[in-house]
Amino acid sequence: MKKFMASLIKEIADTTNSDSARQMASVICKNLISNTGGDERYIDLWIGLDGQFRTFAKEGILANLASPSALVRS
Repeated sequence: MKKFMASLIKEIADTTNSDSARQMASVICKNLISNTGGDERYIDLWIGLDGQFRTFAKEGILANLASPSALVRS
């Protein structure tokens, strides 16, 4: 799961990707972390990740707040 999350975060942070692709990666990442689908496999997914990876994820995602695209920032 860590590799999949890393791939999503890479897609989110890649400014050469389309805004819609970055937004979709963000939604998938959010749904995995918040476990909105109710899938038992993803309970406490975020807590189970090591601290260094969580820092990498936060930085990659928060960097999008400076994006000129409103679609990406939302």
